[in-house]
Amino acid sequence: SMFQNGWSMSGFPVFSLSFSSGKERQEAKVQDGVQVVETTLSPYGYESITVQEGIPVKWTIKVEQGSLTGCNRAILIPEYEIQKTLEIGENVIEFTPTKAGTYSYSCWMGMLRSSITVLKEGEEMPKDEANASGEGREHTTYLWNYNLVGSME
Repeated sequence: SMFQNGWSMSGFPVFSLSFSSGKERQEAKVQDGVQVVETTLSPYGYESITVQEGIPVKWTIKVEQGSLTGCNRAILIPEYEIQKTLEIGENVIEFTPTKAGTYSYSCWMGMLRSSITVLKEGEEMPKDEANASGEGREHTTYLWNYNLVGSME
């Protein structure tokens, strides 16, 4: 079948999909002592966010009709012990980052991954990351197990 052309030689049906949302990284803006950041859910992955340490974060994930899948509907953020099941509309995740670093988060299946970058107080975004023209954007490759994804519909 056509699908078999995408399968790896090991016999596992693995699809490679390169996805770029055009706005990979969202920076938080501080409002009334809270860092506010918004991302929009895509069926193919999550956007990374950048926040400052020591300031409470209110992260809103906007979910539009048709963008939820069996894979992306539940987010795990191990560093902050957060598990969030997403629904259509605005989903709010709140946490306070206590130390600088880059922390990964993923869907419950571990297939879709992204990151939360926590900057030290006064630290700025690296210039290449903040480049609004999108040059040098990272392209993340996700591996899909077709049997798994196909059986979840």
